[in-house]
Amino acid sequence: MLFEEKARNIINTKTLSLELIEKVIPWNCVFNYKCQMNAVDFAIKNWHKKLAMVMYKMKQSNHWSIHFINIDEKWEYIDNTIWVWANKTKYRLIKIIYEDEFYDIDDIFENYRLKINLELPFYIWNRIDF
Repeated sequence: MLFEEKARNIINTKTLSLELIEKVIPWNCVFNYKCQMNAVDFAIKNWHKKLAMVMYKMKQSNHWSIHFINIDEKWEYIDNTIWVWANKTKYRLIKIIYEDEFYDIDDIFENYRLKINLELPFYIWNRIDF
């Protein structure tokens, strides 16, 4: 428990340094654990050229999660996974993903997850898995 709390504090500090996305539009509710696939599917169907990889934290939650949302041609952010909860969520921008990377989305997700773990001190990431 101590290691998890320390990890959450480190991740929280790093995430809060990322740019805050002021407005995210809730769209279709898929509410599953495949936001990366939802975002790519929606982007391809709607001719969008980019996605946003973000960290998000629901109001009632104690931890940040990696998440993917859409960006339309007007640079409006759209969440196709958590629907109405998008209005109760804080999003921090990690990076923009362009259409030539859409089919690498699982690798992008896993690589960032690994990066977060490796940024934790050894004595923490050796004992937990985020």
